[in-house]
Amino acid sequence: MNSYDYVVNGIKFFVQSDYDCNALDLIRPDNSSVLSQVYITVLHDERYYNDLLRTKEENELKEVTATTEFSYLEGYTMSEARKCRILFSHAGYKNHPHIIMVFNDNEYKIIAPKITDISDRYALRIIREYTLRNAENRGGILLHAASATIQGNGVLICGNSGDGKTTTLCSLLLNANANYISNDRTILQIKNNELTATSFPLAMNLGVGTFQALQHELNLQYNKLKRKPDLKDSYEDIFRKDWNSKSTIESNWIRRDKIQLTTSEVEEAFRCKSGISAPVKIIIFPKLSSSNEKIKFYPISYSEIRDLIDKNIYTPVDPDFKNEWLGIRKTDEFSLKNNVNETVKHLQNLKLYRLECGIDYLKESKGFWNNFIKNIDDRKEFIHENI
Repeated sequence: MNSYDYVVNGIKFFVQSDYDCNALDLIRPDNSSVLSQVYITVLHDERYYNDLLRTKEENELKEVTATTEFSYLEGYTMSEARKCRILFSHAGYKNHPHIIMVFNDNEYKIIAPKITDISDRYALRIIREYTLRNAENRGGILLHAASATIQGNGVLICGNSGDGKTTTLCSLLLNANANYISNDRTILQIKNNELTATSFPLAMNLGVGTFQALQHELNLQYNKLKRKPDLKDSYEDIFRKDWNSKSTIESNWIRRDKIQLTTSEVEEAFRCKSGISAPVKIIIFPKLSSSNEKIKFYPISYSEIRDLIDKNIYTPVDPDFKNEWLGIRKTDEFSLKNNVNETVKHLQNLKLYRLECGIDYLKESKGFWNNFIKNIDDRKEFIHENI
């Protein structure tokens, strides 16, 4: 059995698996004090699986939606002289059958009949769900934002899909000596009357255009990536394109197929550290484009981006992780809304900036970020135009 243990946002996860859980490479332990412990076992055992599968007939099953793609059928059974909740894989799992046994709030067993290409992700999905719901129970919320830390200051990068959050994060990591917290989702919690950003275990999804633009700056070998991307055209075809052509840039600007980096690959590629929480000081709202627009960076008021923030607060409902499916969330809807309201009060007091530019200018932004770092603790607003 392979054993893994991580402390994440006050939770110590113990994982035992009969298969290498490479997906857990998305997790980076932090130095938080341990408040609770969770035990997860992953087994591939066809006989055990088939025995459990027979209990389906004893249950009145209810469908439980986990994400936009996946759902389970819920029932109950006795195991090891204990009553446990049992979740049978359903929609989205046709080629990846498995069963999750939930013994209590901190003990899970995952049984599958055979090893598949997502076997290493079963434990990660429980860790991800547990991390989010536990944070919500303690007053936290989920924001659709990337995040990094510069000289101990947390920086959020918030915006709609396609605005350039990940591209801006990459520029920060490469040119501002920043360290990585999270990509696309960030957990926000109020600690000691400060708003703190904490990572949420997701891969960094790099757009094809961003990866192409940065490939020579990254310490990364594409053919050694742990998560092989399912691209609509080959790696070689991508780099044979004329990336100086406006039509190439525009046609690849918003593609759903992405190149995924695990957390350790982010550390290696950008030569940075990760797994760090930080008090948030600044929020950047990027609006990048495929044009040759020069960098504009200027302060904005909360009233100007209120609707944008509201749209990207993913508590109580995340459009991808739609439902609380493991029974971990203990807070009611009123409490969740109160968590959001308290967090928004802190967001209003942060420095808020709009970043506008074309992707080519952001590639060569070291001078801009150097000026940004010099002004990060300054009470005066930082304005930068036309490098």
